[in-house]
Amino acid sequence: MKESMVNLSWENQLACWLQRSGWEVFWPLSDVGQKTDFLISDGKNFYRIQVKALAANSFKTTTPNKWGRQKPKCDYVIVILKGCGQGICFKATDATSLTVNLNTVKGHKFKQTHSEFIKAFNKT
Repeated sequence: MKESMVNLSWENQLACWLQRSGWEVFWPLSDVGQKTDFLISDGKNFYRIQVKALAANSFKTTTPNKWGRQKPKCDYVIVILKGCGQGICFKATDATSLTVNLNTVKGHKFKQTHSEFIKAFNKT
């Protein structure tokens, strides 16, 4: 239970940072196998976001691909590394293997601050 609350806190934090930067944020009523934690919109387009919070303390770690390999069920994946105050965001289509190596995936790393996250997300 405690672990799920920490992960939910990261979903909320990232959604707040995106909203502060001008994105509209939408929450699904339930996430039963859809692999979408929340959606964002720029007014024209919608993007599905999946958030993963890991206890790792470096990017030399892997995470299982639970968002789908052939046709991902989300557009962007944001991974928070709780042990080192950093994270990485990448397009779900750039990580289609069963296990994703965070040190080699094509993405943008960030420190866990609003400005650093938004810079990385906007590059993605």
